[in-house]
Amino acid sequence: MLFFNRFRHALGHMAVKKPSVGTVLDAAFAHQVCVEVIFINRNRQMDNVYCRIRKVRRASVLLVCSVNFLPDALNGEQCLIHFNLPRALLVHTFKMSTVEARQGFLCKTHIIHNHVDPESRQCEIEISRPEAYVQRELRKHERIFPSPGMVRSVDLWLRGRLPAHWRDLGAPDFVFREDSPGQLRLVNISAGGARLEMGDVDEADRYHRLTGTQMLLCVVLNRPGRKRCVAPVVCQCVEGLYSATMRRLALRLRFMQVWLTDSDGQGAWARVGDEGVQPISDWIADDYSLLAEKPAHLP
Repeated sequence: MLFFNRFRHALGHMAVKKPSVGTVLDAAFAHQVCVEVIFINRNRQMDNVYCRIRKVRRASVLLVCSVNFLPDALNGEQCLIHFNLPRALLVHTFKMSTVEARQGFLCKTHIIHNHVDPESRQCEIEISRPEAYVQRELRKHERIFPSPGMVRSVDLWLRGRLPAHWRDLGAPDFVFREDSPGQLRLVNISAGGARLEMGDVDEADRYHRLTGTQMLLCVVLNRPGRKRCVAPVVCQCVEGLYSATMRRLALRLRFMQVWLTDSDGQGAWARVGDEGVQPISDWIADDYSLLAEKPAHLP
């Protein structure tokens, strides 16, 4: 009986087939997820481009992005595309394990043609329809670039002692507010860290010695239904770069501790583990695609 149960259990796992390339591409189009185009095999370095799928064809996929390339400048370029699908879809519809559902879809392809649409003024990139995919995360924590309307506020304290309560931090050194942006800009964020840029910054000695120091950051992200994701975190500055010419300060931060509140409303600082800051991880998985700006011509 034990052998039979094991055999039936194994047979059940064998019966669950992985979705085809066409299925995951159709799902990416239906959910309008962000597709990252990664350029390979080129002599000059080129930044990755973030797109959305406009149309899935029999032999090609049409992408649209806000970065305008010269017409035909990308023709023939070898590239990879990488995208994530909603975890609930992967677990409940595609019957993937929770571990598999955390991984993105990586496909090898090439660019057939690119041009600027005369009506939308956005760049359209036509790629060859991929024949296969592998499930893989490109980095330990997925990094996203928040668009307008996603970030409600950001407060940054460059240095300071860790207070008993995060609300006792005093006035921040730099702030961002949704209705009054100010100097600070959240370039990207993941469950494990963030990149910030501050513009119009007067030169000071302290801006040249920030690498390795402890900082305090509070990010408030918008969620659907006027809800918010609040994440007060203690960070280590991995890299701090100040440009006197451009009067700009750029910081790469790693999250070290996060403020957690229990069911009784009591809070304390807790160490950030390998999974990163859970509220931010959940926000990226559940809310980011819902809030992301979509081109006007897409549904």
